[in-house]
Amino acid sequence: MHSNMFHKCIFVIFMLSIFQFSFLRPVHADSKNERVKVAFVWNFILYTNWSADIGDKLNLCLLGDVSFIKFVDLIKNKPIKGRLLEIKHLKNIESTFDECQVIFVADSLSQTDLGKLLKRINNKPILTISSMEGFASQGGMINLIQVKNKRKFEINLGSATSAGIKFSSKMLKLSHRIIQAKETKPTEINKENSSNNTSVQTGDIAQN
Repeated sequence: MHSNMFHKCIFVIFMLSIFQFSFLRPVHADSKNERVKVAFVWNFILYTNWSADIGDKLNLCLLGDVSFIKFVDLIKNKPIKGRLLEIKHLKNIESTFDECQVIFVADSLSQTDLGKLLKRINNKPILTISSMEGFASQGGMINLIQVKNKRKFEINLGSATSAGIKFSSKMLKLSHRIIQAKETKPTEINKENSSNNTSVQTGDIAQN
């Protein structure tokens, strides 16, 4: 009973954040926006399926100085997908990722280290998430972004598929943009989107 109520509350926060979160700004905007990030991460995991056997644990690994660290207890040790969600803290890219099913990458990670990280875990069944600019274009799977006053996310479907990770149709429909492969020059590719089909615009859910 309590578990179902928790899931409903997290989902409500998730849906509200997609439509508009400018109402969160006047008071304690930073802390409320970080709570929204936590809700997004929870739902990303909820609507993700791993083709490989990930065992009886589901570990969310936080790499670097993650901004929502103060609020991660909201989802720590909560039941999800038949497992308890455990939180692990990783200091740098030299850490071991063997026990990680999900990695959230801090925005402060350098582009060089991001490249090394994605190379190390390439094709491994690890869901990668971040809010750093250009994350999905560089090969990360889910990129939290802000468009005006709305929190949205991009999905790199190519990276996920090669790692044996699948997203639910609901999540794909809610995404702001779907990338089919790594974009070396995302700005130029987006301009030529209609001709080379590298990425697909899924539309703004708030306008539907």
